[in-house]
Amino acid sequence: MNILLNQYQSKGFLLIELLVALGIMAMLAVLISGFSLQIASYKQAAQQLYQATNLCETIIEELWSGKRPLNSHGSEQIDGFIITTNIAPVLANKSWQVLIQASWINSLKQNQKIKFEAICIT
Repeated sequence: MNILLNQYQSKGFLLIELLVALGIMAMLAVLISGFSLQIASYKQAAQQLYQATNLCETIIEELWSGKRPLNSHGSEQIDGFIITTNIAPVLANKSWQVLIQASWINSLKQNQKIKFEAICIT
């Protein structure tokens, strides 16, 4: 009996051990790829927020520099963002209160909105 046990003892892996190890590695790979896809969508949503912020800042700077008239009200669509501009005179037309709002649906399918307020002095 002892001779038979010594004959089948090996120093390698059993097939079942390899299959279990491959199964665990496959599950980890699926989890990691799921997390990386989620991270990519959050990164894209952050890039959209950055782009909307830049658009609003650019419009405010154009108003301050005179490239855009102070009587430009309304909405416009730029690169998938709906930009709404409201300008109201303050102190007998010596200064203007500017409200810029950007709205969009981000990559996570959420409605997003940011608002910027500024004062332009003429």
